[in-house]
Amino acid sequence: MSIVYIASLVGCAAHPAYQNYTATDAACIKGSDVVVSFNGEASVFIKEIDGIPTGTSEPYCFAPGKHRLGVSAHARYQSVHDYVDLDFNAGRSHALRANLRGTSFAFQLVDIASQSEKGLADFRLEADSTNLRTVVPILVPAK
Repeated sequence: MSIVYIASLVGCAAHPAYQNYTATDAACIKGSDVVVSFNGEASVFIKEIDGIPTGTSEPYCFAPGKHRLGVSAHARYQSVHDYVDLDFNAGRSHALRANLRGTSFAFQLVDIASQSEKGLADFRLEADSTNLRTVVPILVPAK
């Protein structure tokens, strides 16, 4: 009779963390955090850039050119979580905004470094009402 020992390595896999690109030609982006939405404005969050989680310190800066963003938007009990490929201009600051329009979010990438906030790209992503968690307050009476 032989005894077989099976060893398993259990540990945390280290994921790369997003680090801002600091060269002078950097393209930067931030989402839009809408506290109260009257016309369907959405809170937009950039969750990943080129597969690397971003964290919480906006704006995010990277080399100019095409990048894949993992985005999330929320408004009026609707949400969307998806990926989009966008092209970014060198040395410019960008913002990603969205409005809930029917059953989808209409996104716009704008150049916020210009006076007129020139629109650079428009796209739509389908909303999903099942992804958004509803927060239910629980009140515990004092004794």
